[in-house]
Amino acid sequence: MTWVIVKYAAAPHWKEYWVDNPAKGVLLENSCHSTYSGRVSQIQPVYEDKKAAQIDCLKINSENPCGYYEVCPVLDSM
Repeated sequence: MTWVIVKYAAAPHWKEYWVDNPAKGVLLENSCHSTYSGRVSQIQPVYEDKKAAQIDCLKINSENPCGYYEVCPVLDSM
């Protein structure tokens, strides 16, 4: 399984920005990697290791606490 860090995905804040709960799965394009905060925090576009994603998620949340970042699984594209 692969993982991404997504902006505005932390509960309960995701309801303001998402129709469905992103913690259940997102598209790879939902990664915060290409945002300003993602670039500054050197967030990877995708993570193979959930633990590494969680560490980087803590980092970006401490640098930009109003981003409500969360680690989400990437949905398989079919």
